Amino acid sequence: MFQLIKGACKITGVFSAVVILTIFHLGSCRAQKEKAIDTQFQVLLPGTAQPHNPDTSFEFLKGLSRKFNLPKLDTGVAGITLRLWISSPIIPHTLVTVIIGDTSVTAQKFDYYIEGNGVAHFQPSAGRYGADSLQLLVNKLNAVDFPSMISQSDIENFNDNIADGAKYYLEVSTPEYYKLLIYHCPEYFAKREPNNKKFLDLILMLDRHLHFYSPLCPPD
Repeated sequence: MFQLIKGACKITGVFSAVVILTIFHLGSCRAQKEKAIDTQFQVLLPGTAQPHNPDTSFEFLKGLSRKFNLPKLDTGVAGITLRLWISSPIIPHTLVTVIIGDTSVTAQKFDYYIEGNGVAHFQPSAGRYGADSLQLLVNKLNAVDFPSMISQSDIENFNDNIADGAKYYLEVSTPEYYKLLIYHCPEYFAKREPNNKKFLDLILMLDRHLHFYSPLCPPD
């Protein structure tokens, strides 16, 4: 009798262990699923304030990047990549790139323009950037909360009443998100609108290390 009860206890113990392991496995799977949801890659585009009038700049920049054989950004990158496209009535336009890896940082400036027939021309400039200056820039960029920034078109009750001047398209890609910010003549609006000032401060910070900025918009 003792042996039978002892055997039964062993079976019960094994069954309990199986149940516990099963519950642990299900809980682990659920935690991994929730973590995957939390870390799901995000594509953050302008136009949330005007869903009836979506901005087409995202697709335009993707097409332009393909023409210039630039890597995709909207599916994420290792490290951080910034592309700042500056379009204005003055030809050529400007593209500035910053690529931040685990052990290196590179920056490059390009001139580009597009003919009326759609043919795109793209040429790197001869400028070089010092390693110390680039590292200082990396430290500053790491402190920027890009996902919380909004584009000019998403500013409530904002009215862009400037006809000409420069338009800035800033693409930011990381392993977690792709962000596109678009501003037209933030210099003109910076004194009275905080989002324009925040974006202009970012442009001027980049320029202090990469030397590309030319004021093409009238001051307020």
